[in-house]
Amino acid sequence: MSRKRLVLIILGVGVVLGFCLGIGMGVLTSGAGRRAFRGAFSSEEPADVAHPCSIDRDGFALEYPGNWRIEGGGRGDDPDSLLSLDSPGNSFVTLAIYDMPTDPADNLAIQLEHFVPSQMARPAREDLDRWGAYEGRGVVLKGRTVIGAMPARLRIFSSSGPTRPFVVVEMVFDEDRADVEPGLGLVEETFRLKP
Repeated sequence: MSRKRLVLIILGVGVVLGFCLGIGMGVLTSGAGRRAFRGAFSSEEPADVAHPCSIDRDGFALEYPGNWRIEGGGRGDDPDSLLSLDSPGNSFVTLAIYDMPTDPADNLAIQLEHFVPSQMARPAREDLDRWGAYEGRGVVLKGRTVIGAMPARLRIFSSSGPTRPFVVVEMVFDEDRADVEPGLGLVEETFRLKP
């Protein structure tokens, strides 16, 4: 093969790859393109709050949608201290329950330090002082995810609680909120700490 022919083949492949990359980036940077891309990979379903499942542990009790799954463990695989409830798609609620006193403001700062740089770029912030039956310190962050630039909401809350301190983190994409929020509400409304 001649050198000239090899250069032409390389240029042709480069033009085709550049064209495909340009179209792909255009699709991912437009709102409709991102929705189509996410829709192709999304498996979110409406939260099955009509058929809830229950968790009744030594330290707490709650209900969650029947079509969500428990991802547990951490901290020595103790489901009394850390568990995550995952929707069929990409949303989740994580609960961390502590056996010793903690400061809600410190807990919130730690979570913000972890989640904001890794999950959300330059979010709008709204403070909150209540989650379900509990008072404490929290925030609702709204913005675009770092990966995929999808609009999302991250809610982080920490309470010293009347019996045990806890931290809750919720993540949901804006386009999935109608399907996921009833499930988040079920968890929030039914969560109770035990002495």
